[in-house]
Amino acid sequence: MEASFVEVNGESVSVIFDGSTAIVNGEVVTFSEEGSTVVIDGEEVTVIFDGSDVIVNGDVVSELVPSVAVAGGLVASEAVVIRKSRSEW
Repeated sequence: MEASFVEVNGESVSVIFDGSTAIVNGEVVTFSEEGSTVVIDGEEVTVIFDGSDVIVNGDVVSELVPSVAVAGGLVASEAVVIRKSRSEW
């Protein structure tokens, strides 16, 4: 999965959100009704879960969704995509 990045205290911090759990700067953050926090460089940073988005330090990060090729079970490469027709199986 490819991470998104948000700025916290002038530094770029990685965020991965799969729809239920966020990984912020390498730390797992789970949903909480009261809101969640993660400590980055000694400072608490807010993490708010909002449907298919997570808001980290005020920046919105959307849920990562697998590409159509992965979701459909096809094998894909960034350089080449090969798909045989049914008659070639």
